[in-house]
Amino acid sequence: MSAPSKHLKETSGIQCPQCPKKLKNIKTWKKHIDTIHGAGSIKKYECLICFAKYGRMDNFKVHAKKHLADGYTDVNCRLIPNTPAKEVQVI
Repeated sequence: MSAPSKHLKETSGIQCPQCPKKLKNIKTWKKHIDTIHGAGSIKKYECLICFAKYGRMDNFKVHAKKHLADGYTDVNCRLIPNTPAKEVQVI
């Protein structure tokens, strides 16, 4: 699937071809496609504190900051087995 042309963008946003969502620019359109409809939709990172699951590391890091604000000094995730990703070190 190719990204829509900037010239085709309407003022109301870029329409996702797979759902009713409209995105504000090419960058958010690509992120949406990967996260919601693509490989990023697989929840491969799990918080070891509350067991919330995330498909992307950057979303997990945003989540982890909430635990740090609650007083935790070390917030890590585990890579869920049988998911296509490399192991990661968080915070």
